[in-house]
Amino acid sequence: MLTTDKWLSAEELEEKGGIKAQHAVYRALREHLARVNTGWYVEETAPGSLEDRQGIDIYLINFSTGERRILDVGMRPKEGSAFLVRVYRDWFETNADESWSLRKEKLNALLRAILPTLTAPSINGR
Repeated sequence: MLTTDKWLSAEELEEKGGIKAQHAVYRALREHLARVNTGWYVEETAPGSLEDRQGIDIYLINFSTGERRILDVGMRPKEGSAFLVRVYRDWFETNADESWSLRKEKLNALLRAILPTLTAPSINGR
């Protein structure tokens, strides 16, 4: 994430709402996909990593086919991002440790927010 003149450190990024949302989305998807056993799972990229700076927050991966989808979690609209999963602050609650968790009643909204990204081309391999 770029500020006016420098990249933020990983520690600084962890304090940002967008990163807290990313982590919460990752955890919610990981738990949901394990529970429904669809053959899909998720991997999260490290905040501030090269992948993160390219707009890759989470990979949605199919066990059997190797198909990979990119998810770019964001609370603000981004022009031209076919991978954007738009989330809203009221979808999350703040935990005692200041991390965020997806509110259980917002899981369906999150799943609907992912649907448009599924029309973007998939990537295969690592």
